[in-house]
Amino acid sequence: MKFNCFVLVAVIALFSFGGSQKCRTLRVRKELRSLSNNEWYVQPYWDSASDFVDVAGSSVLGKNRLGGNGRASDNCVTNGLQFRWINKYPDNKCLRRIFNDGDKIKPFFSPESITSDIQTSSNFADFSKRLEIGMHNILHNSIGGDMSEHHSAVDALFMLHHANVDRIWWKYQNYKWANMMDFNDSLEKKIIYFEVKIRDIMRVGQGGLCYMYEERRNSQSSNKRSSVDSNSNENSENSENSGENNRLSDDPSDISTILKTPEMSLATGVSRDILKKYFPHLYAGSANIHSIDLPNVISSRALEYAKNIKSANAGMNDSNQNVTTSPVNNSIPDTLVEISKLNTASPSKVGMGTPINQRPKMPYPARMPDDFL
Repeated sequence: MKFNCFVLVAVIALFSFGGSQKCRTLRVRKELRSLSNNEWYVQPYWDSASDFVDVAGSSVLGKNRLGGNGRASDNCVTNGLQFRWINKYPDNKCLRRIFNDGDKIKPFFSPESITSDIQTSSNFADFSKRLEIGMHNILHNSIGGDMSEHHSAVDALFMLHHANVDRIWWKYQNYKWANMMDFNDSLEKKIIYFEVKIRDIMRVGQGGLCYMYEERRNSQSSNKRSSVDSNSNENSENSENSGENNRLSDDPSDISTILKTPEMSLATGVSRDILKKYFPHLYAGSANIHSIDLPNVISSRALEYAKNIKSANAGMNDSNQNVTTSPVNNSIPDTLVEISKLNTASPSKVGMGTPINQRPKMPYPARMPDDFL
């Protein structure tokens, strides 16, 4: 997410209490503006759905980044950016985390689930409810500790998480024009404290919201397998935690291998009834890149699976060959859009290939505790 100017509400809220509230607020605003005057200033977001299978193994939670779980004795984090920090608010104590599955985090909502929410929400109220009690709440609860409390903004993960929530809302707004100003209350109301009308802060890239989201690498700029290198210290640490080494790649040739495998495409790998119910815009051929929230990287396990399918099907008559298409800009979302258009113009069978009982299983997300809803 690249900014030219940005006011971070959560940061200001944290530093705007006590007798010198006005001075502190002005200081924080000044610091943010001094950063954002540089056109290369970047405020990152964490697309946590991309890590949904093994959240604790994400490089974001690595010891050289934002750190991992808290220790058993007092739940204080033992590594990462905020190790040994003392948060004055609310109780002059360390940053605490309590993962919801020991030192692991139970699987939660996948990129496909987020994509479905974008495409099936009937209006802003519906979308907001899905996002709030879905991926928003589950990450807070899964990290636990301070992140599950009302003062969750003391954890730097809060900033990355809420930047991602805003990104997903931005995608919902932009996938069709009717969503841009859709809201479940009056747009003339003002935001508490800042006295800014809701109408004036609905469009990213306009008014005071002069920033943009950059969702994927330019895969054409490099032929190196990057994203998470299997030889990096960060990935080695997290591989030990998860017992796996599932390297991610944004190599165009690897992405092309996946995109040319019909049963690994969201547009062709499920039945048309499922596609119509959960991904109606892919079914109807009306999807665009904003209605698809899939990362433009693939895992080493997925690549191996695709190669095995290709080898097993070599020489066979593929009845699905008419639903494939050449990769567009080496982009998974762009190619899915084109595939869905072709399928609408020329309906065909989908979900062919490996028997369903032999395919990798996607874990179900953990249920939210009733007391957290």
